[in-house]
Amino acid sequence: MTRKDNFSIRLATELDISELLALDQACWPTYLCLTEERIRKRLKNYPEGQFVVLHNNQLGGCLYTQRINNILELEKIKFDDLESRHVGRGQYLQLLSINTHPSFQKAGFGDKLRNFALQHARLSGITSVVGITRCLHYDKTLTYENYVTKTKGELPIDPILRFHVSGGAKIKCIVTNFRPEDVDNVGHGILIEYVL
Repeated sequence: MTRKDNFSIRLATELDISELLALDQACWPTYLCLTEERIRKRLKNYPEGQFVVLHNNQLGGCLYTQRINNILELEKIKFDDLESRHVGRGQYLQLLSINTHPSFQKAGFGDKLRNFALQHARLSGITSVVGITRCLHYDKTLTYENYVTKTKGELPIDPILRFHVSGGAKIKCIVTNFRPEDVDNVGHGILIEYVL
Protein backbone atom coordinates (compact mmCIF):
# COMPACT_ATOMS: atom_id res chain seq x y z
CA MET A 1 0.00 0.00 0.00
CA THR A 2 1.27 3.45 -0.92
CA ARG A 3 0.35 6.54 1.13
CA LYS A 4 0.98 10.18 0.28
CA ASP A 5 -1.09 13.35 0.09
CA ASN A 6 -4.05 11.75 1.87
CA PHE A 7 -4.56 9.00 -0.71
CA SER A 8 -3.70 5.33 -0.84
CA ILE A 9 -3.41 2.70 -3.55
CA ARG A 10 -4.19 -0.91 -2.74
CA LEU A 11 -5.12 -4.11 -4.54
CA ALA A 12 -8.72 -4.31 -5.69
CA THR A 13 -10.78 -7.24 -4.37
CA GLU A 14 -14.19 -8.75 -5.00
CA LEU A 15 -15.47 -6.66 -2.09
CA ASP A 16 -14.91 -3.60 -4.32
CA ILE A 17 -17.00 -4.84 -7.24
CA SER A 18 -20.13 -2.79 -6.56
CA GLU A 19 -18.03 0.37 -6.22
CA LEU A 20 -16.02 -0.53 -9.33
CA LEU A 21 -19.23 -0.92 -11.32
CA ALA A 22 -20.48 2.44 -10.04
CA LEU A 23 -17.12 4.02 -10.93
CA ASP A 24 -17.29 2.66 -14.47
CA GLN A 25 -20.81 4.04 -14.87
CA ALA A 26 -19.64 7.46 -13.65
CA CYS A 27 -16.71 7.49 -16.10
CA TRP A 28 -18.13 6.06 -19.33
CA PRO A 29 -21.22 6.16 -21.51
CA THR A 30 -23.47 3.18 -20.75
CA TYR A 31 -22.51 1.36 -23.97
CA LEU A 32 -18.82 1.38 -22.94
CA CYS A 33 -19.22 0.26 -19.31
CA LEU A 34 -17.70 -2.98 -18.07
CA THR A 35 -19.99 -5.74 -16.88
CA GLU A 36 -19.68 -7.30 -13.45
CA GLU A 37 -18.58 -10.52 -15.15
CA ARG A 38 -15.74 -8.73 -16.89
CA ILE A 39 -14.50 -7.08 -13.70
CA ARG A 40 -14.61 -10.43 -11.89
CA LYS A 41 -12.61 -12.01 -14.72
CA ARG A 42 -9.89 -9.37 -14.41
CA LEU A 43 -9.70 -9.87 -10.65
CA LYS A 44 -9.50 -13.64 -11.09
CA ASN A 45 -7.01 -13.65 -13.99
CA TYR A 46 -4.48 -11.33 -12.40
CA PRO A 47 -5.41 -10.37 -8.82
CA GLU A 48 -2.01 -8.79 -8.19
CA GLY A 49 -2.51 -6.37 -11.11
CA GLN A 50 -5.82 -4.66 -10.24
CA PHE A 51 -5.72 -1.56 -8.03
CA VAL A 52 -7.94 1.08 -6.49
CA VAL A 53 -7.02 4.53 -5.26
CA LEU A 54 -8.72 5.75 -2.09
CA HIS A 55 -9.13 9.23 -0.67
CA ASN A 56 -10.42 9.35 2.91
CA ASN A 57 -11.56 5.73 2.43
CA GLN A 58 -13.61 6.71 -0.63
CA LEU A 59 -12.86 4.91 -3.89
CA GLY A 60 -11.67 7.59 -6.31
CA GLY A 61 -10.29 5.55 -9.17
CA CYS A 62 -9.02 2.21 -10.39
CA LEU A 63 -6.35 0.66 -12.56
CA TYR A 64 -6.83 -2.64 -14.42
CA THR A 65 -3.79 -4.43 -15.89
CA GLN A 66 -2.69 -7.79 -17.22
CA ARG A 67 0.49 -9.47 -18.44
CA ILE A 68 0.97 -10.40 -22.10
CA ASN A 69 3.74 -11.84 -24.25
CA ASN A 70 2.99 -10.40 -27.68
CA ILE A 71 2.62 -6.67 -28.38
CA LEU A 72 2.09 -7.24 -32.12
CA GLU A 73 -1.13 -9.14 -31.35
CA LEU A 74 -2.58 -5.90 -30.01
CA GLU A 75 -2.41 -4.27 -33.44
CA LYS A 76 -5.39 -6.36 -34.58
CA ILE A 77 -7.09 -7.34 -31.32
CA LYS A 78 -10.74 -6.67 -30.44
CA PHE A 79 -11.80 -5.22 -27.09
CA ASP A 80 -13.88 -8.32 -26.28
CA ASP A 81 -10.76 -10.51 -26.59
CA LEU A 82 -8.43 -8.55 -24.30
CA GLU A 83 -8.62 -10.74 -21.19
CA SER A 84 -8.00 -13.91 -23.22
CA ARG A 85 -4.44 -12.68 -23.89
CA HIS A 86 -3.37 -12.65 -20.23
CA VAL A 87 -0.27 -14.74 -19.50
CA GLY A 88 0.67 -15.21 -15.84
CA ARG A 89 4.32 -14.23 -16.25
CA GLY A 90 4.01 -12.33 -19.52
CA GLN A 91 6.94 -10.07 -20.37
CA TYR A 92 4.82 -6.94 -20.95
CA LEU A 93 2.35 -5.16 -18.72
CA GLN A 94 -0.85 -4.09 -20.47
CA LEU A 95 -2.93 -1.23 -19.10
CA LEU A 96 -6.54 -2.29 -19.58
CA SER A 97 -7.98 0.93 -18.18
CA ILE A 98 -7.38 3.78 -15.77
CA ASN A 99 -10.56 5.33 -14.36
CA THR A 100 -10.87 8.38 -12.14
CA HIS A 101 -14.23 9.34 -10.67
CA PRO A 102 -15.35 12.74 -12.06
CA SER A 103 -15.42 14.21 -8.54
CA PHE A 104 -11.69 13.45 -8.21
CA GLN A 105 -10.52 14.64 -11.64
CA LYS A 106 -8.54 17.54 -10.17
CA ALA A 107 -6.84 15.31 -7.57
CA GLY A 108 -4.51 13.86 -10.22
CA PHE A 109 -5.47 10.26 -9.47
CA GLY A 110 -5.05 9.32 -13.14
CA ASP A 111 -1.42 10.45 -13.02
CA LYS A 112 -0.90 8.69 -9.71
CA LEU A 113 -2.33 5.40 -11.03
CA ARG A 114 -0.36 5.59 -14.29
CA ASN A 115 2.89 6.32 -12.45
CA PHE A 116 2.12 3.55 -9.97
CA ALA A 117 1.63 1.10 -12.86
CA LEU A 118 4.93 2.11 -14.44
CA GLN A 119 6.78 1.75 -11.12
CA HIS A 120 5.05 -1.59 -10.45
CA ALA A 121 6.21 -2.77 -13.88
CA ARG A 122 9.82 -1.68 -13.26
CA LEU A 123 9.90 -3.50 -9.93
CA SER A 124 8.52 -6.61 -11.65
CA GLY A 125 11.34 -6.61 -14.20
CA ILE A 126 9.07 -5.49 -17.05
CA THR A 127 10.67 -3.23 -19.66
CA SER A 128 7.60 -2.16 -21.61
CA VAL A 129 4.04 -1.14 -20.68
CA VAL A 130 1.40 -1.05 -23.40
CA GLY A 131 -2.25 -0.18 -23.69
CA ILE A 132 -5.01 0.51 -26.17
CA THR A 133 -6.65 3.83 -25.45
CA ARG A 134 -9.21 6.06 -27.13
CA CYS A 135 -9.70 9.71 -27.94
CA LEU A 136 -11.90 11.79 -25.68
CA HIS A 137 -12.86 14.45 -28.24
CA TYR A 138 -12.38 13.03 -31.73
CA ASP A 139 -13.13 15.80 -34.24
CA LYS A 140 -14.91 14.01 -37.09
CA THR A 141 -14.09 16.81 -39.53
CA LEU A 142 -10.61 15.20 -39.60
CA THR A 143 -9.62 11.66 -40.48
CA TYR A 144 -9.02 9.60 -37.36
CA GLU A 145 -5.31 9.36 -38.15
CA ASN A 146 -5.01 13.14 -38.64
CA TYR A 147 -6.75 13.79 -35.32
CA VAL A 148 -4.58 11.26 -33.44
CA THR A 149 -1.39 12.82 -34.79
CA LYS A 150 -2.49 16.46 -34.39
CA THR A 151 -0.48 18.25 -31.72
CA LYS A 152 -0.32 21.52 -29.84
CA GLY A 153 3.32 22.09 -29.08
CA GLU A 154 4.80 18.64 -28.73
CA LEU A 155 1.73 16.98 -27.19
CA PRO A 156 -1.43 15.60 -28.82
CA ILE A 157 -4.48 17.86 -28.77
CA ASP A 158 -6.70 15.07 -27.43
CA PRO A 159 -6.75 15.02 -23.58
CA ILE A 160 -6.45 11.23 -23.21
CA LEU A 161 -3.61 10.96 -25.71
CA ARG A 162 -1.93 13.98 -24.07
CA PHE A 163 -2.25 12.26 -20.67
CA HIS A 164 -0.35 9.22 -21.93
CA VAL A 165 2.26 11.02 -24.05
CA SER A 166 3.03 13.51 -21.28
CA GLY A 167 3.67 10.49 -19.03
CA GLY A 168 6.22 9.05 -21.46
CA ALA A 169 4.13 6.95 -23.85
CA LYS A 170 4.65 6.76 -27.60
CA ILE A 171 1.73 6.37 -29.97
CA LYS A 172 2.38 3.18 -31.95
CA CYS A 173 -0.59 2.75 -34.29
CA ILE A 174 -4.35 2.89 -34.70
CA VAL A 175 -6.13 -0.39 -33.93
CA THR A 176 -8.97 -0.38 -36.46
CA ASN A 177 -12.33 -1.83 -35.44
CA PHE A 178 -11.05 -2.39 -31.91
CA ARG A 179 -14.37 -1.61 -30.25
CA PRO A 180 -17.22 -1.15 -32.78
CA GLU A 181 -19.64 0.14 -30.12
CA ASP A 182 -17.32 3.11 -29.45
CA VAL A 183 -19.07 5.28 -32.05
CA ASP A 184 -17.31 8.42 -30.81
CA ASN A 185 -14.05 6.87 -32.03
CA VAL A 186 -15.56 5.22 -35.13
CA GLY A 187 -14.74 1.90 -33.45
CA HIS A 188 -10.98 2.49 -33.34
CA GLY A 189 -8.42 2.41 -30.54
CA ILE A 190 -4.85 3.68 -30.28
CA LEU A 191 -1.96 1.43 -29.27
CA ILE A 192 0.49 3.18 -26.96
CA GLU A 193 3.73 2.01 -25.36
CA TYR A 194 5.80 3.19 -22.42
CA VAL A 195 9.37 1.91 -22.77
CA LEU A 196 10.78 1.84 -19.23
